Amino acid sequence: MKSICLSVVVLVFASAILVSCMNVIELDPRDEGQRIMVEGGIMQGAGPHQITLRYAKAIFDGGDFIPAENAVVQIAGDTSVELLNEIAPGIYESTSLFASESETFHLNIVAAGEIYEANAVLSGSAAIDTLIFFHPPDDTIFGFPFVYPDSVRHIKIVLENAIVPDAYIEISYFINGEFFSSENLALTESFGDLPTDTLSSEWISFFQGDSAAVEIRTIEKGYYEYLQAIQNYPSNISPFGKPSPQLPGNISNNAFGYFHANGFSAASDLVE
Repeated sequence: MKSICLSVVVLVFASAILVSCMNVIELDPRDEGQRIMVEGGIMQGAGPHQITLRYAKAIFDGGDFIPAENAVVQIAGDTSVELLNEIAPGIYESTSLFASESETFHLNIVAAGEIYEANAVLSGSAAIDTLIFFHPPDDTIFGFPFVYPDSVRHIKIVLENAIVPDAYIEISYFINGEFFSSENLALTESFGDLPTDTLSSEWISFFQGDSAAVEIRTIEKGYYEYLQAIQNYPSNISPFGKPSPQLPGNISNNAFGYFHANGFSAASDLVE
């Protein structure tokens, strides 16, 4: 009986020593190969141009992010160089860099002792000439005839110049000052009638009296493929989780993301 009690005392004493020697370890969210996420790029014109830097916390909660603060972010064009200001945690902005068509831009980032680089060329813009609103013709939905209400309008976007094959664009739609939706189009030979100076969307509906606005960004093929890869990723899995997926990108040093330079055009009108 004494030997049993003695063993218990020794075990309790050893446990107390072990507990007293333990330290609480706080893991850095970048541990175990966490990858930085680089988002943003150059827009044709005076900007502002923004770059967002974040770390993927995949080992904790499957793809959440934390900002990469206090980084050094620089963008160099053909004729100018600018050091971006951190205007919010992980968000860096250029306010004086003017981006011209066909100009090449180099991104250089130093974050947590690591260097990340990328290049992008600003492609030509798809300049908008006119927005045309029209009442859509009768349709068939799930085999049943459908008549649109008189107040519904669809849109045609008339461009100043025809778009030729192998062009990639992103169209954003705004209704009454609020972002409504966007779509990415690959205008290749399989798209249909090209070259074309008219774009339309049958699934965007406006109503008479709405204030409508459209923004068109011309994007390079690699950025289009990056956006499509994220869009088509399984909805129950983060595309930035772990193990790290093979997403397309153009950032060095095994970083997520895509640095891009976009042509830009916008137009707005009252829907009648």
